[in-house]
Amino acid sequence: MSLRALLIIVALLAATPACRRSDSASYWSVPGVALELPRRRGWVADPQASGHTVALRLERDQAVAGSPRVEVVLEPATGAGQSLESFVERNLREMRALEKSGAIHIDRVEESPLAVGPRRALRVHHEYVLVPADVAITQVSLFVVVDGRGVAVTAAGRTELFTPWAAEVDALLAGVRTLAAPASLTEVPKTVEPVDLGKVGAPGR
Repeated sequence: MSLRALLIIVALLAATPACRRSDSASYWSVPGVALELPRRRGWVADPQASGHTVALRLERDQAVAGSPRVEVVLEPATGAGQSLESFVERNLREMRALEKSGAIHIDRVEESPLAVGPRRALRVHHEYVLVPADVAITQVSLFVVVDGRGVAVTAAGRTELFTPWAAEVDALLAGVRTLAAPASLTEVPKTVEPVDLGKVGAPGR
């Protein structure tokens, strides 16, 4: 996801203001997966984002370039399924690979376990700088596995433009919900083991 995330940021920095009307339904459905995002005031959907990778893109209405945007990125459906831990570890390793390549410099990584309905999920907060543009980026991702398919709901933007909307982004991510779950997933585990960032390489390691 991180290589795609960098493309998200590049597109974000060059984005033109969104000026599209949001309809009155309370949730956006994500094409290709049983997931929904809450419709919150001031967010609009980009009709051009409906591909196999980026299934849904939300932007602030009349936003300036670099304002936070939210993208729902779907892992390819393999039929074999995957665990939340392997999904998150792979994405964190890819972020570290971007840093080693010199594309970004990671200043901060934080992760916290949560749940999306009956499913375990993980929230990962990144703060990094695009090199050599020297642009500070804040990125918050919600990772969840739905029907064996990894889904990353990622909000990102220039830090100075993201910060005023951080609480709104948190509310949007907190409202993400899945549709009907299998009977085996009707209860949330009492404990959700976080991914060990030491194993995947946190900043300074």
